[in-house]
Amino acid sequence: MTFRTACLPALACLIAALATPALGQDCPETFTARPAVTITSHVGFTRARTAMDIVAETSQKCLEVLSDIGDPVPGDGVFARLDPTFVDLRLRANEAERKRIENRVSHLETEFDRYRRLLEGEQTSQSAFDAREQELDQARLALESLAVDRAVLEEERRRHQVKAPAGWAVMDRRVEPGQWVSSGTVLARVGDMGTLIVPFALAPEEIRLLEDLPGPSLTLPDYGRLRVPASILRISPAFDPQTRKVNVDLVVSEGLPLRREGLRAVLDLPAPDPSGAVLVPVCGLEERYEEHYLLTPEGRAVRVMLLSVADGAARVSSPEVRPGQTFVSPTSRPSQ
Repeated sequence: MTFRTACLPALACLIAALATPALGQDCPETFTARPAVTITSHVGFTRARTAMDIVAETSQKCLEVLSDIGDPVPGDGVFARLDPTFVDLRLRANEAERKRIENRVSHLETEFDRYRRLLEGEQTSQSAFDAREQELDQARLALESLAVDRAVLEEERRRHQVKAPAGWAVMDRRVEPGQWVSSGTVLARVGDMGTLIVPFALAPEEIRLLEDLPGPSLTLPDYGRLRVPASILRISPAFDPQTRKVNVDLVVSEGLPLRREGLRAVLDLPAPDPSGAVLVPVCGLEERYEEHYLLTPEGRAVRVMLLSVADGAARVSSPEVRPGQTFVSPTSRPSQ
């Protein structure tokens, strides 16, 4: 007797045991065939929802870098500081010039008032009065121009502090203290790890399945198959004719063990079984001579093919069985 021949009776007994309701088993008298589903798994990897390059807006020597790779940007948003010596000197020169012109404006205002009184007493000419008025106006305009110059210098001074969004993680750092940087140089790349996205490429019918899910979730296989809630962030209107797929981004903000890029995430999409198979209770099957049947309420036996058994449900297929049909258990079979 071969091993295969010896195992066949045992396998038949196992299927019979699964298909035949045991004494006292709670089996419904009637049941409805449910559509069987197949699970399509798609693998993606987490990405920062938003990432940006941090660029120097002025040319100067770097004095200090406040965040390294993996660190969050400080609360004040300052990533690095550039040497402000020269702009500080220009600010001091601007302040000195402002004081000088303010002093001149004060003197010219006094002169203007004196010439106005002399003109009223006809003790000076109109042209002399106009000259004093012109001098005063030019001094006031020079003072306003200095105020604009100071605002420009203060803005330049602020740009010596290279800023990034507070709390974002430093993904790449390309500057060291003491290094000369030029305007437009990329100093770092930062990303918002508070919310991660997982991009997928799905077929149009798979997108419909995703939209029909009451609460999409992702499985992290590298962390004990942890499931985390997700939601649809955006669906691209573009269609790739080569892959016949559409780009879809899911967003994850809660339940993550780590907040970084590269976490493997699996999206499971349940779809109706293309073979038309249905799910019925195991106890609802009748087994005869290694063949399986479902009983209609009229007592007719419909032969089905047993495909699999899991969690008390049998997956069966038959051209005569459709989802939604009602059947009776063998224990409730009408008497002949």
